Amino acid sequence: MKYIPSIAFEEMSGSAKGVTAAKMKTRKYIRNRGYGGSVRTADQAKVKSVFKMLTTMWKNLTNEQILAWNKLALSQSGKSVLGTSAKISGSNLFTRLNYWVVTLGGQPMVTPPELNSVEAPSEATVVCHGNVFTFQLDRAIADNGGIFLVIEASEGQSNGVSRAHDKAVTIKLVEEPDASVIDLRAEFLAKHGAFSAAAPKIFLRYYYVDSGNGVKSQAMLAECKWTPDGSESNEEGRDDSASGSGGSGNNNSGGSNSGTGTGSQTETVEAPVISGETSFTDSTEVTITGPSGAQIRYTTDGSTPTASSNLYSAGFNLSDSATVKAIAIKDGVSSSVASKVFTKQSSGGGQTAGGYDIG
Repeated sequence: MKYIPSIAFEEMSGSAKGVTAAKMKTRKYIRNRGYGGSVRTADQAKVKSVFKMLTTMWKNLTNEQILAWNKLALSQSGKSVLGTSAKISGSNLFTRLNYWVVTLGGQPMVTPPELNSVEAPSEATVVCHGNVFTFQLDRAIADNGGIFLVIEASEGQSNGVSRAHDKAVTIKLVEEPDASVIDLRAEFLAKHGAFSAAAPKIFLRYYYVDSGNGVKSQAMLAECKWTPDGSESNEEGRDDSASGSGGSGNNNSGGSNSGTGTGSQTETVEAPVISGETSFTDSTEVTITGPSGAQIRYTTDGSTPTASSNLYSAGFNLSDSATVKAIAIKDGVSSSVASKVFTKQSSGGGQTAGGYDIG
């Protein structure tokens, strides 16, 4: 059948041979259907087989189990329990959590687990020169029982590429990680091939996953620049939008410079401003403002907020004394912590302490 685009311009729509013409709200569209590539890597095939198995499992769950997963998904909407912040369905939560449980050697969960937050990894030092490619966390996680460290790396990129963390793929899974040096060379070569001076920049993402329930921490970003002999220092690394800090790993302290990249911060984000009556008798409304486009995370118990803390979306009420702390996160960089103490005065002038009520 011959395709005639004019069908979209006569208040009609239609498709032919994968091409669609349509008119919607006075706008005209011509769209081509996208087709996936015919070549699939072994890793892609493995991931697809896991998701296919989990999709089948979901269809075989009982009504009670499905309702339980849907209920858990509703309670987790907007929280970063999976390393992201988005509303999710029960089937989506089931699949995403179980993907990691299965990948890390466990059995799929048919009933919803208790969801806990997993702290983000610390900054890390990456050394990449000659035949050396190592990774080392600056600080180990407090409790690494059942925790895996997932390290992803991109293939080599040219010097003109400034950000390619989205091209990183998993190259190493480390069970119960600590702060010891991790050798990545063999895994990188097996996945991406030899290092190249023409494409020396390697972009990394790394995060923790709880193997018991599939909960994923916020991801950290880093990058390094491979050199044949370590004569040049590496470039910057930084954290992902949901986590920690990132930055420059330049080593210009004289002598022979090694190819080392760290996760120290290079960009700054303005701290949010916490507003509200700090002394009150009944309740007080707290509002938090931050830089345009930034995500604000806060706590009301005096603890330091992280990217998995409460997501601020609107003002909330305090009915008891509390210490509110907040950070702003933008483009993967966290601000310094803003803090304000709110004190409830009793009718006799005394102070009270307690919780809060989100409005």
